[in-house]
Amino acid sequence: MGARGRRLRVAVTIVLVGLTLAGSAWGLDDDFPFAPMRMYASTRSPDTAVNDTWPYAIDEAGDEFRLSQALLGVRRAEIEGQLGRFRDDPSQLELLVDAYETRYPDAPALAVVEIRTRKIHMDGGTPTGEESMLVRARWET
Repeated sequence: MGARGRRLRVAVTIVLVGLTLAGSAWGLDDDFPFAPMRMYASTRSPDTAVNDTWPYAIDEAGDEFRLSQALLGVRRAEIEGQLGRFRDDPSQLELLVDAYETRYPDAPALAVVEIRTRKIHMDGGTPTGEESMLVRARWET
């Protein structure tokens, strides 16, 4: 490698390290990878409940099931990221109905869609066996 190549590599390294340091000091999650994501950059008490959020459905046949990524073609993180929007306007859950019915046109139609958060209670980092369920948004067709 020539002198020019080494200078270019050093310059790029300095810029990347500078961006990472600045992002660590002042950055937000949106600045990733040049800022730490809070979910990895902080600690929680081992007694803090763990939240497990998923969309659920009840079809016209009365069967209740979780709307997984395999069924919807939509990642759970995308749904969690839109949770506030679904809470503010539950009719937006119709988008999940559309996604499901597009993938499974011959399946019974969905009658209800809910976003539920299961709280898993912890003691010293170990599940206590106690759980609670909270419906965060609900839409009926």
